[in-house]
Amino acid sequence: YHLVERLSEYCFNTEISDTFDRSYSVFAPSNLRKGMVTSILKFRIKYRVLIFVFAFISSILGLGQTWFQKKLLDTLSTTSFVISMPLIYVGIVFAAAFATNLFTLFAKSFAAREAGLVSLHLSRALYRHTLHLSSVGRSKKTVGEIVSYFSQDVAAAAMLVEEFLVQFFLSTVPLILAPIFVWTVLDVPITSSLISIFIVLGLMLGLSVRQSNFFYMFKQLAANRLAIVNEWLQNIRIIRILGWTDAFESRIHQSRVIETENRLKMVTNGSTMNSIAQVAPISMTLFAVFFHFSTSERVLNGSEIFTLFWIFGVFVSRPIRNTPWNYVIFMDGLTSCRRLQNYFLIEQESGQQGNLTSSSNSQSQGLSNTAIEIANLSLSYGSKQILTDISISIKRSEFIVIVGDVGSGKTQFLQAMLLENEGQFKKYILHDKSVGPESSRSEVRSHYCYIPQDGFTMSASLGENVVLDYQFGMRVQERAMDSLKIAAFDPVVEGMSEGLLTEVGERGVNLSGGQRQRIGMARAHYHDRDIILLDDCLSAIDPGTEQIILDRLICGAWKAKTRILVTHRLSSLVYADRIFQLQNGKLMQMQGIEESDESK
Repeated sequence: YHLVERLSEYCFNTEISDTFDRSYSVFAPSNLRKGMVTSILKFRIKYRVLIFVFAFISSILGLGQTWFQKKLLDTLSTTSFVISMPLIYVGIVFAAAFATNLFTLFAKSFAAREAGLVSLHLSRALYRHTLHLSSVGRSKKTVGEIVSYFSQDVAAAAMLVEEFLVQFFLSTVPLILAPIFVWTVLDVPITSSLISIFIVLGLMLGLSVRQSNFFYMFKQLAANRLAIVNEWLQNIRIIRILGWTDAFESRIHQSRVIETENRLKMVTNGSTMNSIAQVAPISMTLFAVFFHFSTSERVLNGSEIFTLFWIFGVFVSRPIRNTPWNYVIFMDGLTSCRRLQNYFLIEQESGQQGNLTSSSNSQSQGLSNTAIEIANLSLSYGSKQILTDISISIKRSEFIVIVGDVGSGKTQFLQAMLLENEGQFKKYILHDKSVGPESSRSEVRSHYCYIPQDGFTMSASLGENVVLDYQFGMRVQERAMDSLKIAAFDPVVEGMSEGLLTEVGERGVNLSGGQRQRIGMARAHYHDRDIILLDDCLSAIDPGTEQIILDRLICGAWKAKTRILVTHRLSSLVYADRIFQLQNGKLMQMQGIEESDESK
């Protein structure tokens, strides 16, 4: 096998590693949106041809085995034969059978390898698309649906190569060659063979269409159940506290009942297909023999009857059994490709490639004292206007506080600065560089540290959550510990005996809301960006700890940084250089709250 593999790579002048570079053109989003099945089947097309060649050789060798079996029987039926001739035929039959299985193995092995590469590159493309979904696009799919794309649909799409393609070749070639062989070698009319094959395949394909519908429903129902279970597990503590456990369990049970009923029908239909496939070969043989004796005066001898039974009972029995299931696999892969295509059609964030360009002011006057300048920022979702013509200029090292009612768009304003939503700017200057429609989001976000209200934590250790590195070494532990303490989070005081190595649990299940928020601030301090966005990240912290954080971190260690705080608490207003109110989509500066430096 390795010899054949290396020979093919030499003939095609390619290596498996080359596919990482070549796959991007085939698995580009534009191709996956238009024709994913075509993209999958034409990926490394030369190896698809090689799989067909292996399947064709296997079928030819299978017919050769049948022909030499007939020659063996013809030799044994004569009274005068040399004893060596039957032994030679037996050896040839054995060699042909061995070679038939060997080339079948080659075809399946190459198909399995190609399917693995398809799964790899399709998963990479799916991950990249998910990573760059727009905020509107993310709202169109639940986490459970996206998980099902990775866990089910990618595998089903890869099966188009691993199962459908190789079985199509291994089934179609014998079904075409068998009637020709029977006609030319046994002089049995080809009509009888074709009629028997078409009758059996027609019946089996009818059942396979029904089976493919059951498969589609099975996949859809499983995705729906997974979405419900995922929502339940993510919010299990709140559900339990609010007393919704019975309602959620009932909902999961109902979805499972519907899924089980569909699965029962699917298994029953599949068992019927298998039963018909078991009796189909002998039925086809009897029909061919009956048709021959009823339409021809020539009597078949023993070797010809054996060969006829072998052709229909052995040679084409596997193709007959596999063809309907192959159709089911194709339809299953086709529906998965359609699901993935629809997902790839969901809009992504715009502007992924360009770099930030220097603004006209910085080119003519050198670096200015302005950190952020925004003009005419607007944001809407459908007919709902969230932000309207917001303009603001923020100086370097300035501390800005933004207040407003719940749902007024404060978080959306911060996310617009991060290019995380579909906010439209007339002008956006960031550290004397213009942010345009084609600007790189990663470059824009490299200037910011964002601390969300919900206090994001991973299922990892405390140190890994601060450093955002699963393999952080001893050299960063001291710095991570300093960041925690400056954010009023002392692991010893918080009861974490293992310090930075303490596991915080999935989604911070072992932490309070205030602890998660303080870890977020420690993370921002550790990564040390120019601009700090605090999205109501003091809401779950007690007043005494809040005062420590304001003095020690926000107005202490971060005093030289540009800070924008969204809050509902009045205690932080006296520290602000300027205070803005966001109301009815408009940002207005508030007047009349002034304190001396000493009172601050």
